Amino acid sequence: MNPSKSLFTSILMSLVLVVSGLSYVSNKIAYVDNNKIVMEYEGSKKAQDDLQVKITQWQANVDTLASELEQKVEAYKKRQAKLSVKAQKNKEEALYKLQQEFYQYREVMQQKAAEEDAKVTAEVVGKINDFVKEYAEKEGFIFIFGASGNGNIVFADPDFDITQKLIEELNNPDL
Repeated sequence: MNPSKSLFTSILMSLVLVVSGLSYVSNKIAYVDNNKIVMEYEGSKKAQDDLQVKITQWQANVDTLASELEQKVEAYKKRQAKLSVKAQKNKEEALYKLQQEFYQYREVMQQKAAEEDAKVTAEVVGKINDFVKEYAEKEGFIFIFGASGNGNIVFADPDFDITQKLIEELNNPDL
């Protein structure tokens, strides 16, 4: 056989393999809109609703304490003129201490709310990531990229967007 013909045949066969490999790969790559999945996943909505109930309760406690502190300050102002200087000073110190305790409690509750939000978000994202991994393995994807709108994927063909399919399967596992 002619060496140049053999080389040409080898190159042609290699090219065919590369092109067929690329078409295989292109069918096994997809991307998802991370933000949309988190926003539309029913588990995320439920977790956020549950968190909001806790935060509302904590805020109600803070509001109650603020109201009680305000009432004590108003009561003091009404009686202030009738008190001795020493009694006024003692009452003002006590009110100041209550105010500081209130500020500290409010700060702790805000921190607790932020920590709980981070925990809930991490749990939801973990569940979504686990689901995406299982989905990719089941469907034979070699890559599923996450697009978050922050420029990590500037452009992708919408035909490779499987966001809606994943949302539907996440929200209806019996599909």
